[in-house]
Amino acid sequence: MKPINEQILDAVLEMVGWPHRHAGRNKYGVDCVGVVILAAHKCGITTYDTVNYSQRPNVENILREMKNHLKQIGRQEELKSGDVLMFSIRGHPCHLSVLDMQSKIPYIIHSTERSGKVIREPLCNLAKSIHHIKTFRYAGM
Repeated sequence: MKPINEQILDAVLEMVGWPHRHAGRNKYGVDCVGVVILAAHKCGITTYDTVNYSQRPNVENILREMKNHLKQIGRQEELKSGDVLMFSIRGHPCHLSVLDMQSKIPYIIHSTERSGKVIREPLCNLAKSIHHIKTFRYAGM
């Protein structure tokens, strides 16, 4: 059996190309939160879900939910594939992605309104528009 971080990465890579839809949870539409939740479901980590959030995220709720269901890791810990990265856009923590470290450069897999779908793109492409602020890890990684 593959390690849990590889299972997570496989699960999110299967979602690449799915359309973006706020609070979506299937191949007909998924948002950034949905990517993280569906990967956990597929890997048997949790059955937890939440769809009661607006398109203008409540920062406190996002942080609370992340801390309740994932382990926050410190900046000194080595990042690995399957980690969940939280980003700040215009100063507000509001976007999630899953890290892919299989290549020489780090990639993230995430669903964005801008792209209209789940995409895999180099992390360095986002350096000017959004900022990585926290990292979380699924149980068992």
